[in-house]
Amino acid sequence: MEIDAFLILVLSVYAGDRFGWWTVALGAYRYLFVAASWALPWLNAALPPKFSRKVVAALQGVVLAVATAHLLPYSVTMAALAVALGTLTWSSAGTCTGSTGGPGAPGGPGCAGPDRARRPRQLIRLS
Repeated sequence: MEIDAFLILVLSVYAGDRFGWWTVALGAYRYLFVAASWALPWLNAALPPKFSRKVVAALQGVVLAVATAHLLPYSVTMAALAVALGTLTWSSAGTCTGSTGGPGAPGGPGCAGPDRARRPRQLIRLS
């Protein structure tokens, strides 16, 4: 996983020269996530396997490879890079809220928790 993340970082820096330095965000996401996990330990929790995360990671690599190879017109490549960044942002937001104990996750701050969510609600008697 770290080799893939480093390759994507290198490709995003290379693409940044031609398509704008915002493309470096594609490669920096993994390292920003690791840095955030130092401050927010709940990000270190194991994530359940999700097919969409694999698709987003593959899309990111393919789009960066196509962008650096100059196979598509400039406008199409820019759109593809923007879609890749958007899907990566969507996937990361789902990861952050889906990690065990994190905000928005079962058992996280402000949540009912997994045990409470499964229990049926009891009616309060006013007698």
